[in-house]
Amino acid sequence: MKVFWFLLFPFAFLYGFFMRLRRWFFNSIFMKRTSFDFPTIGVGNLSVGGTGKSPQVEYLARLLKDDYNVAILSRGYGRKTRGYVLADDEQTASTIGDEPMMFYSRFKDELKVVVSESRRKGVKRLKEDFPDINLILFDDVYQHLSVKCGLNILLTDYYSPYFRNYLMPVGSLRESSKVAKHADIIVVTKCPKVLSPLEIADFVSKINLLDNQSLYFTYYEYEDLVPVNNLAQNYDLSNIGKILMFTGIANPYPMKKHLEQFASELIELSFMDHHNYSRKDLLQIKKTFDDLLGTNKIVITTEKDYMRLKCMDCGDLINSIPLFYLPINVSFHQNKKDVFNQQIIDYVRKNSRNS
Repeated sequence: MKVFWFLLFPFAFLYGFFMRLRRWFFNSIFMKRTSFDFPTIGVGNLSVGGTGKSPQVEYLARLLKDDYNVAILSRGYGRKTRGYVLADDEQTASTIGDEPMMFYSRFKDELKVVVSESRRKGVKRLKEDFPDINLILFDDVYQHLSVKCGLNILLTDYYSPYFRNYLMPVGSLRESSKVAKHADIIVVTKCPKVLSPLEIADFVSKINLLDNQSLYFTYYEYEDLVPVNNLAQNYDLSNIGKILMFTGIANPYPMKKHLEQFASELIELSFMDHHNYSRKDLLQIKKTFDDLLGTNKIVITTEKDYMRLKCMDCGDLINSIPLFYLPINVSFHQNKKDVFNQQIIDYVRKNSRNS
């Protein structure tokens, strides 16, 4: 196995070379990156798999939506449509993607959510349709170089930071760790709820921040379970015995650790990130649930996974188990929430034509 891993390094070198060439091309005279005369904030990562982009984008949206006309622009990963699509009550996770659907479900008429493979075309159409939009949040920016955001936020997972990772196919990095120098803010996500000063100092020493960069450490605060059917609505959550947790996210570990404290036993079913559930999957979930001994048992998934389940024609299976989803919010270590908020607000005010 080690020999096989070693043989992958030449491919990682070639991949890195082509990614550097691509980035150089976008930054050269041959391909001008588009910037904008209003505030734009990009959130992204360097690796394959989730680092918590959706909760971070949602956090920014909540921070800014009351004072600005905010739009969230995403590629809409995993959708079955193409081109520009505006989120509305007619859309589902299959037409706009699970994350944009979750944003729309959370915010509805408080802001606009759109998807477009082309960031340039997406912004152009968005501004044509809604001229009063004066702030755009870009979901996943580090691999989409056609636009240049005014403020770039780089996320890295506490359990798999980019400085301990390698380029694909040796590791899971889509971009060289050197690309981190282009970030204005670096956020270490999914940290343990208790984080010692020594652990923080270790990260700080290895990230090697530039003078113009800020670093924050965040963790998840879990909200109350949300019932999604009648069985769940009528369930007494004070008497949980067993939990069946199923997820299609990159790193379910923090959620698992959180839920373990509420049940005598937790059984986990893991699917690929952004997994498109099938009837066969739901039959597996139901069978696993039915096979659990006892009656005080429930099924829990993520809010993002539930967005994908909603658009399936499998209501009979979904309604046959007490199913809940677990919303999450971002919290900051070192009491730096206000510092982070002020840095974001200062950038927006400085670059807003309405300031």
